[in-house]
Amino acid sequence: MVLESLAALLMAMPRVYFAMARDGLFFPAAAALDSRYHTPARAIAIQAIPVSLLAVLGTFDEILAYFTVPTVVFVGLTVAAVFVLGQGTRNADARIRTWASYRKRYWGSFAAAAAGW
Repeated sequence: MVLESLAALLMAMPRVYFAMARDGLFFPAAAALDSRYHTPARAIAIQAIPVSLLAVLGTFDEILAYFTVPTVVFVGLTVAAVFVLGQGTRNADARIRTWASYRKRYWGSFAAAAAGW
C-alpha cells in the first residue's frame, strides 16, 4: 500500500508544482509546458531529481520516513483548507461546494482518522 501511495503522489505532485507556479506561488520556471507533449516537463524534473537520488542513495526506511510525515501533514492541511475556505467567504457563489454538511464532514474526517490510526 505504501508503494501505491508513493507512486500516486509522485505522479500528482508535479501537477501541483505546475499549478502553483502558474499562480505565482512557486518558481516561475515550473510553469513552463513542453512544446511537443504539452506536459509540465520542468515540474516533473523538479520532482524526479530528488526522488531518484533518494531511491539510489537511501534505504526503504528512509524513503518511508521522508514520504509518510510530509504526506500526513499536507493531507491534514488540505482538509483544514477545505473547512476554512468553505466558510470563510461572504460571497455564497465563491464558497467551496462540498457533498455534505459540516456535521457529515466532521464525522467523515473522524472516521477516516480512526481507520488510519
